[in-house]
Amino acid sequence: MLPLATLSALLAKLVRDLCRDQGKEADLMIRGEEVTIDKRILEELKDPLIHLLRNCIDHGIETPEQRRRAGKPPRATITWRYRGRRQSG
Repeated sequence: MLPLATLSALLAKLVRDLCRDQGKEADLMIRGEEVTIDKRILEELKDPLIHLLRNCIDHGIETPEQRRRAGKPPRATITWRYRGRRQSG
């Protein structure tokens, strides 16, 4: 079992790099990092999460100037909240 936080640094760097390359600004906030997940499942989550973050930045976040014109803060926030299923028993 590994903490979800194992992916945090990788995903945060991905967001920084993609934003820099596209002239956009965004922060990644991950909630639930203390949750532990089986190592194999965590590995299986990595590629889909990378895909989702790429889509968020490519298609869902405007440049700072476009955001200002729309009355939004220039820096976007991407929030991923993980809520583990409670085990009954």
